[in-house]
Parts: sequence; C-alpha cells; structure tokens
Amino acid sequence: MRFTTYLNNIEINPDLDDKLFDEVQRAMRPAAIRQTNETFKSFRTDTLAAWEQKMYTNFKKPNSLISRLDSTYGHILASLFSNLFEIGPIELQPGDFLNGNSIEGPRLGMGLQNNQSLKPRFRLYGSAGYGLRDARWKYKVLGSWHITKDRFNKLSAYVQNSITQPGTTEFLGPNFLIEPETSLPFSTSKDSLPIQADYFRKYGVSLHFKPFAWSWFRIAVNREQRTPNYAYTYEGRNAFEITELVLDWSFAFKENLYRTGRMESIVNRFFPIINVQVSKGLPTLGSEFDYWRIAVQIYYQIRTKRMGFSNIKVVSGFINGDLPYPYLFGSLGSSGLVNVAGLNSSGFPLATFRTLPTNDFIADRYAALYFSHDFSQTLFRFRSKYTQPRLLLYNNVLAGALRQSEKHQFSWEFRTNQLHAEAGLEIRDLLRIPIKGVFIGTGVGVAYQYLPSPKSDWQYNAQAYWLGISLSR
Repeated sequence: MRFTTYLNNIEINPDLDDKLFDEVQRAMRPAAIRQTNETFKSFRTDTLAAWEQKMYTNFKKPNSLISRLDSTYGHILASLFSNLFEIGPIELQPGDFLNGNSIEGPRLGMGLQNNQSLKPRFRLYGSAGYGLRDARWKYKVLGSWHITKDRFNKLSAYVQNSITQPGTTEFLGPNFLIEPETSLPFSTSKDSLPIQADYFRKYGVSLHFKPFAWSWFRIAVNREQRTPNYAYTYEGRNAFEITELVLDWSFAFKENLYRTGRMESIVNRFFPIINVQVSKGLPTLGSEFDYWRIAVQIYYQIRTKRMGFSNIKVVSGFINGDLPYPYLFGSLGSSGLVNVAGLNSSGFPLATFRTLPTNDFIADRYAALYFSHDFSQTLFRFRSKYTQPRLLLYNNVLAGALRQSEKHQFSWEFRTNQLHAEAGLEIRDLLRIPIKGVFIGTGVGVAYQYLPSPKSDWQYNAQAYWLGISLSR
C-alpha cells in the first residue's frame, strides 16, 4: 500500500482573515460535496489508473432509490433539517414557513435573516406567522451586534409575540448559528388533559459574554405580558405582567461544535455539563410579582467499556415568592407523539416523563432524576446500513410540592401527591437512511409508571410511543 501527497504553490506565512476562525472545530461547506471533475483535475497531478476509474464509477453508480434520493433531493432535505435556505445575502428558515400545534393548527409564515455564513458583525432576524385554528398573528424581531467574531459576546434587542407552554424553563444552550425554537406538540400522550398554551408578548435586551473557556453567560432584562388560553385564574386574575432580570450560566467542558453545511451538532466528551438560571422580579420596573426563581440542571455521562454509556441528569427548581401557574415548574410530561429533531439541538435524551400528562405536575419547588443506559451497537450490529438497532433502558423519578395552592383556581385536577416514577426502553435507529453524510432515523419505545401505585388496568400505566424523526452522524 502506498500513499503519496503532492503539495504545489506553497505560500509561507500568508495574511490570515480572522473571519475564517470561529468556535467550530470542524466544518464542511455545502459545496464541498458538489465539486466538478475540472476541480479535481486541478489538484490531480497524475492520471487515474483503470482500477481507480472503475472504483469511482462503482461508488457513484445510481442504481438504487437511496442513491437517487441522495443525488437529487439530498440538498433539499439537508436544508430542511438544518432549517436554512441560502439565497445570496439572505437566509430563509423553512421552519417558519409551515409550523403548527394543537392550539394554532397549521401556522403559515415566513422567517429570514442576513446570511450568517458570511460572518457579519451583526444579525437581523424577523419572522411572522398566522395560526389557522386560533386566527392569530405571531411575530419575532431580533437584532444582535456581535462584539467578537465568534458570536459568544453579543448585545441583542428583541420583541416577540407568540405562544408557549406554561411552566417551562429555557436554559442557555449552545451557540448555534440558527437558534432552535421551542414548539408546542400536536397531541399529548394521554387524552385526559388537553394541551395548554399561553399567549405572550415580550420585549427586552440581553448581553451574552464569555469571560473564560467553556463557560457562557447571558444577562437579560425582559418585560412580558402573558394570557393563558385555558380556564385558570390567580387571585381572580387571568392575565399577568412581569419585568424580570435573568442571569444564565452554561458550562460545558471542552464542548465541540461540528458543522456540515449549515447543520451543526454538539459533541460532548467531558462531563458534567451544568446550566443555572436565576430570575428576579422587578416591581420597581412594573412587575406585578416580586420573586426569586432558580432552576438548575446537571448532566453527566458514564462510559462503560463494551457496554455503551449511561446518561444521568438531575434537574431542580425553587421559587421564593408568589407566581401564577404559567411561571411555576411544570410541563415535564410527554410533549406529544410526534417529534422532529435535527442536528441543531442539544436536548438531553429522555428528559421527559412519557407516562405523565403534560400539565399534570405543578410545583414551585421540585427535583427530578433522569437515568438511561444506551447500549449503542454493543448488542446488535447488522451489516445493513439501513438498520442499526440501539437498545436504551431508562428510569425517571420526580418529586415536588406547591405552596399556597389556594391562590390558584385550576379548571382541572392535578396531583396532590407530587411523586412520579417510570421505567422503560427504547429501540433507536430501527430504520435509518443515509443522506449527505448524516442519517435520518426513527424508532419506538414503551414506558411503564410504577409510582404512584399503578392502577389495576395495566394499559393505563403503560405508554407506547414513536420516537419521531431525528438526525445523527
């Protein structure tokens, strides 16, 4: 076996453009896989041997449906999953064209921003959409000035009018070019409780900064008006207004960001990964509530030789002061039967309770433990690239409490015994299709609730579900 490398037109100590460097450890531009023969000939100083020409011909032989999909529609699918179409200086986000959930039904709209692949010192983003079921417009406008080229240090101003789930916490995530948006599900895993949502209008300013390696901070001042779309009142009111100061901290030791075209993925080889969020109500700036709200999550991973790896996540929250239901802790149950996840996401696996209805848990102090073991491909390894089943076992436990519940008037029953535990298994990558260097995969799972005491009807305690569509490398 012989390897030969030819280097021509060497330039020593060239002037480097600092726009070439950001936090990405490895990047492959969209055009990297669409080179012409003339391009390769310019780098090839010798002709191909007959056996080499045959190898290239066989490798690219379009004799299967997958090959035709890859060559014809691969770039379209890659743009859809990365949520980005580049049109000159403008980037369109397909996720804003057609969205939807149980409240809005289909949401038709458009979202665009200036081309971030050109690495400008600013970002201008705007989107608008109309829900066909609730007959309401939603919009978001954001402007950011990138103090440094890597976008870790930036000053932003924003205004948003949209819909969200009550009781959620949005931690500071990785520094993606396209920030993933949270969305409401189309249906719950149990029919006993409908999906709930709050309409909100928020505006504010934020400062992101990175004073040292592996840590990222955000300070924000937000003013928000929120109105539940469900029957609920807090001390006789059903609309709320807050002004708050928020501090977010994200710590991920030696976190790596990879980019394929415009699809970005995070690779973490070192743990723990820590997120902390502290919020303070500001009555002096018009907030109706004076409070402290603290939320923490810690993610750790243990790798076992020839047995896969275990994921451990601990999440906790505490509120000092009075807050209405939309700002408490909840929505920890299953987020629906349909899920589409691209590479531009950093969610912890199984950070949800499959046997718990979405709004069945309400607390102003809580703690949850998520544990799962992924056997990866240690148990099954098939020769086919279209199926590589991965068995994953998990066990989740949740406990919490709500003080001064008499101030809340709920139109539904929630658990007074705030203790829930379940176990289950998933089979991932049961079917997967390779397209443009990544895999589109899906699988199935089943969960069983063992706390509180299971009911006699075992079908009530069990939940089977589809894993949706996800991207992986």
